Amino acid sequence: MPCPAPPAGRHKLRGARRALVPARPAGPVTVARRVSGRGSIMVAKQKIHVGMIHASKTVTVTGDSDHFTITDGEEAIAVVPRTTAREINRYKAYATQRSRSGEQHFGPRR
Repeated sequence: MPCPAPPAGRHKLRGARRALVPARPAGPVTVARRVSGRGSIMVAKQKIHVGMIHASKTVTVTGDSDHFTITDGEEAIAVVPRTTAREINRYKAYATQRSRSGEQHFGPRR
């Protein structure tokens, strides 16, 4: 939407500032998620149960305006209706890291 104020008068606007968030992409957003040990992932604050058979795998999630499509390679796992209107803001999935001693590291030690 174009700005209704002319360019010469924009500096006189009180409290005006530039937009901080870029526009949302027009098409579907594709992200990668790592399935938890219990068989679930979270996309846009929506928890999706993929299945225990896919635990610890990295899956691809395509988020459309009304549903999520989850795929593992070329195989479609599920199509889930979208229940949230939140934006997807994390795009990569990270697997666990192995230490030099061969033990898996799942996060900070408590």
